Amino acid sequence: MNVLDNLDTCFKSLQAGTKPMQIKQLGFAQSEPFGLIAINQKGKGKGSKLKPFRAYVYPDEASQILHIITLGDKDSQHEDIKESVKYVQGLLRSTKADAIENIKDDELTKE
Repeated sequence: MNVLDNLDTCFKSLQAGTKPMQIKQLGFAQSEPFGLIAINQKGKGKGSKLKPFRAYVYPDEASQILHIITLGDKDSQHEDIKESVKYVQGLLRSTKADAIENIKDDELTKE
């Protein structure tokens, strides 16, 4: 298996109703800050000199969207997580702003 196979398994599991925090039980994923999930590459052959890749994703339960943020190897891990967190923070700010706008719109229609 490689990271894309694991990403496909993750996506299908979410579609089948698996909660995002349960994905790490599949054995190829780990939790990162802000609800990020790092999907690791598994199954490389013995003696392979390939660097393991990780896909950083954010499963948004409310919208049922799996955001695929970036792919990286061990050398870029720190920067990949940093950029992925920025992406999720922006997404959460946007979602919060939309929710506030919806509340304001609801209040206006009540008047």
